[in-house]
Amino acid sequence: MRYFSKFGDHISYLCLFETWQKRGFTKRFCQENYVHFRAMRQAKEVRKQLEEILGRNKNKIKKFLRHHEDSTDLLERTRDIVQDVLQIIAQCYFMNTARRQGIGGEGSNSNSSGGGAMYSPMADEKIMLRMHPGSALFQIVPKWIVYAQSTFTSKAFISVASAIQYSWVKKLLPKLHNCNDEMLAGCSLAALQKKTNGGQKSKAPKTELQRKKELAEKAKDRYKRRTQDSAVSDAKARYLARKRARLAGEL
Repeated sequence: MRYFSKFGDHISYLCLFETWQKRGFTKRFCQENYVHFRAMRQAKEVRKQLEEILGRNKNKIKKFLRHHEDSTDLLERTRDIVQDVLQIIAQCYFMNTARRQGIGGEGSNSNSSGGGAMYSPMADEKIMLRMHPGSALFQIVPKWIVYAQSTFTSKAFISVASAIQYSWVKKLLPKLHNCNDEMLAGCSLAALQKKTNGGQKSKAPKTELQRKKELAEKAKDRYKRRTQDSAVSDAKARYLARKRARLAGEL
């Protein structure tokens, strides 16, 4: 709760990372705040790599970084900087845009349920996802969000989500339903299906007569195996009987 931001989990993670940076990237800070040190160290490496990539490509981030270094706390910065970051996140995760259904938990029309609103992804509005209790947005229930991942246990949960404005993704959302599947696959849908099926042609569904015939054949095979097993057992019994008779005669 200490590092939760009303803007969502991505900004909350950024606040946590910056506080860790101010503490000298120490392991003790992670232990005191119940944060996985190895995960934070990996985040540090990823951030360093991203800064190097952006530097090599000469992207115009100097102004943002300069403001970043001069500011004492992300939560105290101008709202425009945070909104810029959120807009970038929204455009990166636009395929995971979701709209709130109702206000409170279970899609109700009140906040009495204590958070955990229900959301329907714009990619498939038939699906209902619940905001995870561990999210910074669990009690805030914004109307529009983008999320980085969803988990399915006994219920379907959204995790790592950020509050956004619909205008940021309005022009991108039609791509969810108008995408060119053949362009994405790099081949025709017929060729893709052939690759998926391993070059085998799809079989037509069996008729009732065919199913009955197969069952009769299986029953016949089972009877044949039982008959063969019985014949083998009888032959073995006769052999043992003859052997015992010979031994008795010798005695």
